[in-house]
Amino acid sequence: MIQLQQLIIFEKVAETSSMNKAAEALFMSQPNLSKAIRNLEKELDIKIFDRTNKGVKLTEDGYRLYKYVKTMHRQLDMIQGISKPQTPDSISISAYPCPVLYKVLGEFYERNRERHIEVTLKEERVSSTIDSIVNLQADIGIIEVNDVQDKEVARLLKAKNLEYRELARDTWYVHVGKNSPFYDRDVIRMQELVDCTVMRAPDDYFSNLSYLFEVDGVHFTQFEKTMFVSDYFTRLRLLTTTDMVCIETAWNEDFEKEIGVKAIPIANCDIRISVGWIKRKNDTLPAKVHEFIELLQKQL
Repeated sequence: MIQLQQLIIFEKVAETSSMNKAAEALFMSQPNLSKAIRNLEKELDIKIFDRTNKGVKLTEDGYRLYKYVKTMHRQLDMIQGISKPQTPDSISISAYPCPVLYKVLGEFYERNRERHIEVTLKEERVSSTIDSIVNLQADIGIIEVNDVQDKEVARLLKAKNLEYRELARDTWYVHVGKNSPFYDRDVIRMQELVDCTVMRAPDDYFSNLSYLFEVDGVHFTQFEKTMFVSDYFTRLRLLTTTDMVCIETAWNEDFEKEIGVKAIPIANCDIRISVGWIKRKNDTLPAKVHEFIELLQKQL
């Protein structure tokens, strides 16, 4: 007979994607934890995890079991808290650094300020966002995908049983502050930027594909001076205090103008950037997640 402790162990391994991390969190030895997982697989006659050199991943049967366990866990929490005030709604979002999200969060807060809602927003690159959705660490993911990346992203989403819904399209601009010699320009040629220091978020597999791009005769491998900055607001601060530049979309152009940063078009740039959201196929999202998506679409 399946024991509750086995399901608790399984749940922790699923959420950490690691036998070692789960064992540490549960104060168990790794051999005992592995034995509990093997016994659970034997009792259910299914394979729960695929073992990889990076840890473990849920199989299709394992994912189905995880959903059942989470439902059971929530019901147990409800039973234990039956005499307590109603538990709060919660939404979790993994997102490519997109400044317009901060406007959306503000409006979402104003709409729901009288309610007890837990909101988690984590900034991640595309690869990590996809992993967060697959590993059930977020309800939805917000990603940006360019022309070179789209086929590879679509292939991976299909393999991971995820779906993508586009919200808007844009292109790349050069973002500069008042210390930049380009600040008063209406358009910039890529060749003019080759000797500049370019700020960008740390690379992942998909951002590396962007090195295949060539814009107006300039290949992205020609940019030798690069500063990797993961936080959007740190990049903004550096733009206002240095002559560095960023090459990215302009979803929040009005806000940048308020602090002295301009998004300037790039000559002969026909790159198309798609922004949208991803989720696990066949999952039913909470109403508050749909509300968040609707607010995001209005801002784009």
